Amino acid sequence: MSHLGKNPRILWIHNMLINGERVSKEKLAVQYGVTQKSIQRDMEDLKEFFKQTDGNYQLQYSKKEKVYYLERAYSLKLPKYELIPLLKTVFESGAIVPHRLFEVAEKLVSVAAEIQDKEEVKRFLEKEIECYQAPSYQNQVGKMLCLAENAVQNKLWVDVVYYDAETASKRREILAAQAVVLRERRFFLVGQTKANITNKAVSAIRIDRIESLELLYRQCLYENMEQNELRQKMVFFGAGDEYRISFVYHGASILPIKEKLPHAVCEKTKEGWQVEVCVYGKGIGVWLRGLGKKVSKITIKKVKAFSETEH
Repeated sequence: MSHLGKNPRILWIHNMLINGERVSKEKLAVQYGVTQKSIQRDMEDLKEFFKQTDGNYQLQYSKKEKVYYLERAYSLKLPKYELIPLLKTVFESGAIVPHRLFEVAEKLVSVAAEIQDKEEVKRFLEKEIECYQAPSYQNQVGKMLCLAENAVQNKLWVDVVYYDAETASKRREILAAQAVVLRERRFFLVGQTKANITNKAVSAIRIDRIESLELLYRQCLYENMEQNELRQKMVFFGAGDEYRISFVYHGASILPIKEKLPHAVCEKTKEGWQVEVCVYGKGIGVWLRGLGKKVSKITIKKVKAFSETEH
C-alpha cells in the first residue's frame, strides 16, 4: 500500500488501469514529464501492489501494442472433496483420450486449495493412473462432443456417420440434435429423425463412435424437446420409442427406485409402492426382471405417437 503513496502520478496511473485503460509507457513519460525508466519503476510497483492485495487483478504488458493493462485474475481453488470426485468422473467417462488425459488431470490437481489436500489428491491421481484402462477408441471425443453441443444449443439438424456395433458397419443418420447425455460412462448424442419425431421416439449414438458430424440447418420439422424431461427419460442404455411403465414395488424402501428413476411417481399402497414412469427404450424391462419378486403387476405401454394433424 505504501507504494501508491510515494507520488500522485502512480495514483493517477492506478486509476487509469482500474478504469480499463491501456497505457503506454512512452505517452505516460511525456504526459508527466519524466523518463520512461521512472514510469517503468511505477509499473513494477503497481504490479507488486496488485499481486500483494486481494489478487483480483494482474498487470499485463502487450509487446505487440506496447501498452500495460489490467487483467482480471480468476483463481479457482477446490478442496479435495470436490476435486477428487471431479477427477474420478474425468477418468471414468472416457471423454479424453489417454495421451491427453494425464496432462489434463495434473492441471486439475494444481487447483487444490491446501497443501495437504494437494498431496492427497496427487496420491489419488497416481493410483488412478496405475489402474487406468484406456478405452478401445482413440478418436478425439471432445471435438465431437463440442460439435454435438453446438447443434443442440442452436437446434440444428446434423449429418452423422458412425460405427454401429450391432451390425459391425458404418451408418449414416440425419438427426435433429436434442441433447448430449452421459450414460454408463459414455457420452451419447440424442436426436430424432423425421420418422422419430412423428413416432415420438429418439435415437442415441455413442459420441466416441462418431466418425464425422456435420452441422446442417434449422427447419420447421424440428421438434424441440424439453431438456430436463428428455434427460430424465434417458435412464437406460440405448434409446427407441417412449414407453409408459407401471408396476408395484414390494421392497422395504422406495429409495432404490427413486435413485434409478428420480422422475417416477410413487404412491404407497397396501400391496407396496405403485410406480409410474415414462422412459425411452426397452432397457427398463431388463432392469425390472432383475428385481425379481420385488416387483409385480408390470405393464409397459408405448406412448401414443403424434398423428399427422397433431404434429
